[in-house]
Amino acid sequence: MKAIEQRVRRAVRRAMENIAALGLEDYGNPHFERYSSKFFDFSELRQKMRELKGEVKNKPRIRISIKQFVNALYMEVHG
Repeated sequence: MKAIEQRVRRAVRRAMENIAALGLEDYGNPHFERYSSKFFDFSELRQKMRELKGEVKNKPRIRISIKQFVNALYMEVHG
């Protein structure tokens, strides 16, 4: 059970990294606009974007809400 939870956390973290990278390249990208605030807390996503850009010297601990992500994924599939 613990291994499954860890795999889900890693997958969601990777999704956040990909969305943050997409936002760095093009803030007006339709995919970024649609999924960024739906799946993630925007302040946490913005922190990740700053980290990827190199603006942050100390890596802050970014909190990801797995529950928010799964709920948004469920709504996206059944919406």
